[in-house]
Amino acid sequence: MKYNFILGVGAQKSGTTWLYNYLKGSKNSNLGELKEWHIWDAKYIDLCSNFKLPNEKTNLNKAQQIRLQMQTENKYYEKYFLSLMSEEINITGDITPSYCGLNFVHFLNIKNKLKKIGFNIKVVFLMRDPVLRCWSATRMIIKLNKKYQNISNLEANNLLLNYYNSPGFIMRTKYENTIINLKKAFSKDEIFIGFYENLFNNSNLDMLSNFLGIKESLNDKHHFTNVSPSYKLDPEISKICRNFYTDTYDYCFTNFPITEKLWKNNE
Repeated sequence: MKYNFILGVGAQKSGTTWLYNYLKGSKNSNLGELKEWHIWDAKYIDLCSNFKLPNEKTNLNKAQQIRLQMQTENKYYEKYFLSLMSEEINITGDITPSYCGLNFVHFLNIKNKLKKIGFNIKVVFLMRDPVLRCWSATRMIIKLNKKYQNISNLEANNLLLNYYNSPGFIMRTKYENTIINLKKAFSKDEIFIGFYENLFNNSNLDMLSNFLGIKESLNDKHHFTNVSPSYKLDPEISKICRNFYTDTYDYCFTNFPITEKLWKNNE
């Protein structure tokens, strides 16, 4: 049996948690202890160095112990995922959105490791309107940070102004950089590029399911988890963010014409 390894590389706030749950709901998959393993971003991306675990193994839970071994022991990453495979289970994966910041050499290294041990690698990259991705990410920061509890709509919009052009947001929103690196490292049939806004069209969901190697397995296909709290985006701030990511919009409009329709609210 050929084993499929699903490498989810983002984008953050574009449906990656749904993707994880969709895969997890398949009877022929085992994704291990975590959705986001944070191995290659911790190793290769300075902005993600906070995901490196301390070398001390004390006070680590089971998942953290596995992560530490993946981060420090050569070949443990691929061997761990291979150990999850069986006659009934032929799909596993690592859905870590910040892998979007890896370059093509990093992607090639991951690909070669997985192929060498017998995996058929499948990369999934989901995109969302750049402004709305940034806005959703800002609202998630509000949700997760106690000091932002009960802030006003104005304060929420001002936070977007603080974040939209920060290095972390740029890394996660400049989709063209990720796509260029993916295309250098993987063949066309190894990459699935989808869009948050039309992911649940029957034809798109069928294509994704076929690509992953699973049957549609969730009763509630449209259910999103990890939803950000609601605030109203200021049109002027939206315009500032839109202008900053003009190159990203232009790249996507040219290479994925459907995005010009899907993202028309931020023209």
